[in-house]
Amino acid sequence: MWSVGVVILELVLGTPDMFQVSSRTRALLDQHLEGWNESLKELAYKLRSFMEMCILSSGVTSKLHQTKAKYDQASVSPAPWKCSEEFFSRQIKNRDPLKIGFPNIWALRLVRELLQWNPEDRPSVDEALKHPYFSQR
Repeated sequence: MWSVGVVILELVLGTPDMFQVSSRTRALLDQHLEGWNESLKELAYKLRSFMEMCILSSGVTSKLHQTKAKYDQASVSPAPWKCSEEFFSRQIKNRDPLKIGFPNIWALRLVRELLQWNPEDRPSVDEALKHPYFSQR
């Protein structure tokens, strides 16, 4: 089901390159990745892009809050880690060339469920088809 969520994002954003980090974020990351080989850097960029789209691996959320507190003291944060529905919606709208984002909250919630890091946390096909998004149409 991961791929269904990815395809939906590709359609909304109009690009297959939705898991890219900005040049600013890349520059900030590069300061910490000095000495890493290119394939590890690319992996770090990819993981960062997942995090920016609120796709977090299990156990990462609490670590991010600790990191955020550290950055708050310095008034510098490479990215906000508020993975609420509002934040995710804003991320999508900002990346959408038409600045529309999702058509409704149910579409957003369905995609968030489909993009869960852990496959066991994602809905099955039958569960996804029973999602309120499909009954709202």
